[in-house]
Amino acid sequence: MFILQVQFAARGQWERGDEWRAAYKVGDQVQFTVSGNEADFQTCTVSTNDPGFPMRVACKAFKQWGAGSYIVYGKSSLRPLKNTETKKEPINKASNRPPAEQPSTQKKWGYGDEWRGEFAVGDKIQFSISGKAADFQTCRVAENNPEAVLRVRCDAFKQWDAGTYIVHAPSYIRAKNTTTQTKEPEPTNEDNRNRKAVTPAPAKPTAPPPAGLKVGEYACYGVGGRIMIGLGFKVLPGNRYTDLDGHNPGSFSITGNTVSFRGGHLGGKTGRNLRGHSFTIGAQAECEPY
Repeated sequence: MFILQVQFAARGQWERGDEWRAAYKVGDQVQFTVSGNEADFQTCTVSTNDPGFPMRVACKAFKQWGAGSYIVYGKSSLRPLKNTETKKEPINKASNRPPAEQPSTQKKWGYGDEWRGEFAVGDKIQFSISGKAADFQTCRVAENNPEAVLRVRCDAFKQWDAGTYIVHAPSYIRAKNTTTQTKEPEPTNEDNRNRKAVTPAPAKPTAPPPAGLKVGEYACYGVGGRIMIGLGFKVLPGNRYTDLDGHNPGSFSITGNTVSFRGGHLGGKTGRNLRGHSFTIGAQAECEPY
């Protein structure tokens, strides 16, 4: 029998054994190792750290590890970043003015992600889960870190369950007030005589990204964004996969928007509603790359 275990903690209260996480805040720069090896520690940024939810850090590409958002499974893989601040320059006694402050380094959007700069965490926006115009609904931006992904949190809508979804392309999201139109002044008779009829060119539809599973680690979340222990897996080239520890190998195939697993710890299970690189499995668990 396949058993799903759910991590849970009361709001604002750390689960037993997770008290060490209280020393880290969202936005802190830390040292994190993806593999657990001392040689793989790199500088990352804490992106989420709420009791009852997994702790995540956003990291740049490092050695053989790709850039992305990683779950911190234990305190041995994380440590505070050593203080690297430079000493402040002394005040110029002759002018009695402090030295000019250096401008802070702003996080830059990756190539092709510049459109994400107009959306901030907490903004109400219009989001289409399927990419279709009929499925746009009001959601709220939950995460938008240049070093990670853009996520929105939505209520239940039509056949879609409430939850957190990744925004894969600009065609899936738009500002909430884009549907309001400014009323133009009515033309005068003189304007009507001089105006030539102009037929606007039809807008070119933006095709959604191709559906499939991307190479890397996947996590699956239940209601409220809680991680489902035992469903996580690692996608390998050639439609192969293993568990997160690299064991229990198996394979998968994609037919339409359905993912079928053969062998391994997910053997016999089927993912449905494949969109972009995410899909639904079981009753209502959402699996996506992290």
